[in-house]
Amino acid sequence: MGAPRQPASGSGQGPHPAEAPVVDGATAARLLRHAGLKVTRQRTDLLQLLMSDNGRRLTPEQLHSAAIAAGVRTSLATVYNTLGRLAEHGLLRRIVADDRKTFFDPVPQHHSHLYIEGTGELRDLPDRWFDLEEISRRLGGVDAGKVEVLVRIRSSAGLSAADGEDGAERGGKKAARS
Repeated sequence: MGAPRQPASGSGQGPHPAEAPVVDGATAARLLRHAGLKVTRQRTDLLQLLMSDNGRRLTPEQLHSAAIAAGVRTSLATVYNTLGRLAEHGLLRRIVADDRKTFFDPVPQHHSHLYIEGTGELRDLPDRWFDLEEISRRLGGVDAGKVEVLVRIRSSAGLSAADGEDGAERGGKKAARS
């Protein structure tokens, strides 16, 4: 496959708060072995593509298109199967945005997202918006070990075009009031 290609621009997806590392083929193979998965060329190539853009979240269809554009010969069924296995083994996180769209996130740590239904975009929301201690207090003192929120909005009207946390800040605050 060679050097990973950058996915098409214009996705509206900013970098992750904890960015996924850009990996080469040897590193991808090591990650697969460490997770207990058989190392195959397709798995290695697909994992490289997923990690090539600092944690861009992709649907199986988006990854399949990126793979074809990068010269990786694979079927959509193989992409679906590979993503499922990578998620089962903790290398990816499955995010169900709605009943028709599932994303796979190469940063498996729990964090929150903003899903824009009109554009199909998935953006990160800053962890600091969701205070674990405050949530635990409001739940009567129970230990809220982690918080993961998916905020859905209908359109991106009024959101900043900025891809960084500043854009998510404005977008998320608006979304929280919707």
